[in-house]
Amino acid sequence: MKWQGRRPKIAAGAIGALAVLIGLVLLIVLPALATPPGVAIPPPSIPKGVTAVDVPTGGQSNDCTVFYANNPANQPAYQYRISNPKSQKYTTTVNGTTVTFTLTMNPPNLSPSLPAYANDKYVSFTSTGVAIADAGIKGGTDTARYNYTGLLGGPSYGAGVTSDGYLHGPAQSTVSTTNLTPTSLYSVSNLTFCFTLAGSVSGTVYQDANQNGTKDTGDTGQSGWTVSLYKGVTAGNPVPAGTLVSTTTSGSDGSYNFSLPFTAGTTYRVCESPPSGEWAQSQPLPSSPDICTTGTEKPKGYDFTPTSATQSFTGKDFGNVSAIACVQGPFGLPNYTIQLDQCKENTFVFSATPGVIDGNPSTPPPSVSVWVGDSTQAEVPLVEKIVFPFTVQPPGTPQPLMTLFYDDTFPFSQADATPMPFCQQDPRDTTEFGLQPGLDPATVLPGTATSCLIQQTMSAVRPDAVNHPDQGTYTAYVYSRLDGYRGVSP
Repeated sequence: MKWQGRRPKIAAGAIGALAVLIGLVLLIVLPALATPPGVAIPPPSIPKGVTAVDVPTGGQSNDCTVFYANNPANQPAYQYRISNPKSQKYTTTVNGTTVTFTLTMNPPNLSPSLPAYANDKYVSFTSTGVAIADAGIKGGTDTARYNYTGLLGGPSYGAGVTSDGYLHGPAQSTVSTTNLTPTSLYSVSNLTFCFTLAGSVSGTVYQDANQNGTKDTGDTGQSGWTVSLYKGVTAGNPVPAGTLVSTTTSGSDGSYNFSLPFTAGTTYRVCESPPSGEWAQSQPLPSSPDICTTGTEKPKGYDFTPTSATQSFTGKDFGNVSAIACVQGPFGLPNYTIQLDQCKENTFVFSATPGVIDGNPSTPPPSVSVWVGDSTQAEVPLVEKIVFPFTVQPPGTPQPLMTLFYDDTFPFSQADATPMPFCQQDPRDTTEFGLQPGLDPATVLPGTATSCLIQQTMSAVRPDAVNHPDQGTYTAYVYSRLDGYRGVSP
């Protein structure tokens, strides 16, 4: 490797002959016009936050110098140049840091309304250890320059931009000066990255099937979730929220990654937002504080403070569980409901389908979890009304005696549930859910119990008995300090 000043000139593969021009015939009637230098090139899809332009140069050994000739103070420190790029990982070392660029030539076209080019005209890429300011792609006599802050701006090394879309070779001609759809492209003969060394933060967004706050067997990655990176936050506190640095979207396996040069001693934060639906977080744990507050962000996130610009942080995982948010009145699944005197912050009901509570497909309902998403909140003792269906035995056969099991310790598990004891007294006033004023929980809860059974009843009738003549209704009133797993069994 030969070093010149601060910029290493790295050649990957021999410089090949220019690829043969392959014209793609479009059904057009307008004449094809050459793309003038400096004009934006509209590809079928481009990376988020990137301006692609045609520049009057191509595949030179000093592409980055040419790109930043008018603002050398903002010029990236390093350049990596690949001749005749192929679908593979390219690795080098810069100042003792391992840097990788992983290329995929001709990725699938995500815009079917526009031409799907082939023959190495497209490339998608990911990178590690670097923050990219520019990518230059030579095709024919021109280079398409992808600048991450716009052509006239200096590099900001936008985080996450390396995996948000596709790059393509420069357009040799377009339909018209107003309709810049390219009519033909040259194959990519040279690819140049202008970059600086960077730190990173990464993790996985996943669906926590057994609600245990850890990604393990049976948990699958969740794609399409927005992950946001903030800078200048107050650790462990939602105020101030800091400045948004960048956002990215979790991949098909749920993974996400930000690459950027960190400011040492400054606290950063990552938060997640679902694309749709109601979700409760199992990771970060309920014992962690609520620090994410913007828009649709879920409340739990991660704070970290780098000690160097190139430090890497991994394992910032987000576990999520499909949930039904607490509302006044009964809420939950049909015939598996809970009703609370008041909704605590971040309280949810989870599915009672087999396997969701403890990950074991043989575990049958009825069961339900009630979850306060932030266990650092002050306890709010209240009354719960729990309704479950049960199977009624034929006439003349003893009916089952249902027992209410509970587990108030996260992670909630049917396997750890124990029979709920009866309360020492009925804590309610004359209403269904109201508590006696000034009531001491110690006079209600027996021993070390965190929840207790006020009363339970069994009825051989269900509201929809026409459709379920063999099922009855189990109803229980519970006094609780904490929320957790609730389930019944004969």
